[in-house]
Order: sequence, then C-alpha cells, then structure tokens
Amino acid sequence: MDQIMDLAQKHSLFVLEDAAQSFGARWRDRSAGSMGDMAALSFFPSKNLGCFGDGGMIATADEELAGLAKMLRTHGGKDKYDVEHIGYNSRLDTIQAAVLLVKLKHVDRLNNLRKKIAYKYNEQLKDIKWLTLPLELEEAEHAYHQYTVRISAGKRDYVQVGLEEKGIASAVYYPVPLHQMKVFQNYSRQAGNLKHAEEACREVLSLPVEPLLKEEELGYIIKHLKNIKM
Repeated sequence: MDQIMDLAQKHSLFVLEDAAQSFGARWRDRSAGSMGDMAALSFFPSKNLGCFGDGGMIATADEELAGLAKMLRTHGGKDKYDVEHIGYNSRLDTIQAAVLLVKLKHVDRLNNLRKKIAYKYNEQLKDIKWLTLPLELEEAEHAYHQYTVRISAGKRDYVQVGLEEKGIASAVYYPVPLHQMKVFQNYSRQAGNLKHAEEACREVLSLPVEPLLKEEELGYIIKHLKNIKM
C-alpha cells in the first residue's frame, strides 16, 4: 500500500482500498481500511467481523467523500424527496448494526485464534514440496480471513477432490481472474500479459481457518494433506 499510495500521489490518482477480507489486518502502523482515500469493508457472515445477513461499511477521512457516500446509500440525496444523484438503498439495518457492535468486542480474540491455526499450518506443512504457503511480512499483521495455499504441477483440483473424499471442505478464491470475466470483456485494457494472475487462479486453494476449529479437526486436515500422494 505504501507504493500504491506513493504512485497515486505522484499522478493525482484516487485510491479505493478493498478491505473486505482484511478486518483486523495491519501494515506497519496502519490498519487495513485506513490507507486509501476510501475503503470498502464487508460484514458478510463469513468475514472476520460478520453480521447475520448482508452488511458493509465505507471508511474515509475525507468529509466531502463521506457526505457523498451518505447520500448515495440513501437513494442519492440528503432530502429523500428531492435527490441529487442516482443512488441506492444501502443503509445497514439496526439489527445488523447491533450484532456487529456485540461481535466487535470479540474480533481481536477470534483473529488471534485464526493466526494460531495459520501458524500451525505453516509449521506442519512447510516441508510439502508441491505446496506454497502464504507469506506474512515482518511489517504486516495478517487477518487470515482465508488461509490460501498454492498447489503446483496442475494438481490443485486433484488435491481438492482428495480432501473432499475425507470430508474436508476447501474452496477456490478465485477461479477466474478479473480480466477474463465476461463483464469486463468489452471494457478492460491490459498492458502485456497477466500470466501470473492466471497461474494463481489455477493453483490457489483455501483451507479451513474457522477460528473455532478444534485441535483434533486441524490435526485431521494436516494429516490428510501430508498423506496425499503426488
């Protein structure tokens, strides 16, 4: 984010920070969601801080942008009978807000449980040659919304099926890179190829990192990963 913000400042660019999966993560002395001109956060139930339905938040330190966001979420205006913009009905309902206020008190503890699971994976899986583990830089604090590995030699789907046969859930986030999605086919422009993004989409697999995962369940997952023959 330091490099992105430096580049944006140099060229007067606007930065919208996608912090949907990183609530509680940090880079140096900054929290995820506090580095761009605006940030989008998700409170979908599966997120580190999740409500009971759909929900999200926009964060910004810019009063003008905050005012515009408030108008857009409420049909597009300060006066709902005389709106200024084409807006939405995107207000977080009171019940979801109440749920989030209660769960907010527990999010650090639950994030720490996610980290313990991730560190256990790191220690136990580091010697598997066909597995690339996630990297956490010294200056960073990972929130581990996902614990995503990369599986080489075109064997990602083979490994996922092997885990499924043992009753172990996993997921691919995400199977199609943005520049190949149908919605962007007539709009996207790219300078050169994006082979690394395409390769990542063929190799990534997210393992269970639910903070309430039991020790024996984690051991079961690790054991069967180690037993997969490539």
